[in-house]
Amino acid sequence: MKLEIKAGTTSKRVGIFIADASSNVGAGLAALLFSSTGLTWYYWREDEGNAAATAVTLVTATRGTFSSGGFIEKDTTNLTGAYEISIPDAALAVGAKWVNMMLKGAANMVPLPIEIQLTVSDPDAPSVTLTAAQNNAIADAILLRDIATGGSSSAKNVRSALRTLRCKQTLVAGTGTTYEEDGVTPAWEWTYTTAARDPLASIAPTT
Repeated sequence: MKLEIKAGTTSKRVGIFIADASSNVGAGLAALLFSSTGLTWYYWREDEGNAAATAVTLVTATRGTFSSGGFIEKDTTNLTGAYEISIPDAALAVGAKWVNMMLKGAANMVPLPIEIQLTVSDPDAPSVTLTAAQNNAIADAILLRDIATGGSSSAKNVRSALRTLRCKQTLVAGTGTTYEEDGVTPAWEWTYTTAARDPLASIAPTT
């Protein structure tokens, strides 16, 4: 079983499935209690160094309510093998990138390993919503992006390129000028040449 949980999360409850070792069809093991003979729960954090695994003291629990070390069956008849456990806060504390757990030992119980990746952000949290100011800052940075070298530029940037599509332009004596949005301030200039050409007289379909 693999999970992703934000490091530092507290009061975390998790649903687990415990298989029945005596079943040849993968059935769940029913009727385990926190006090069932032989049942143990240990965890091992990345930052524990050379220490042995940490034992979790199993306690009874109420479904839907956190109780550190809590172990409670969900539904013997309809979800046979399903249990809810309450992971101790210390197991998920900041300081490690992962924690491995093992529940085992009860009669006919298939040992259950649980691998938890402790993440920096909450994988269950909604996506980040930017403020209007943040959106505007991103848009402005794109408009000022240098189209040749990257980074910010006051010359050959995206805004300057877009001005040729929307802003005033003039052609005077071999010099073209593109203006800023006010239609008065020159943004950039270029040179151009012209040559005599026959004028287009008419266009008519042939078929």
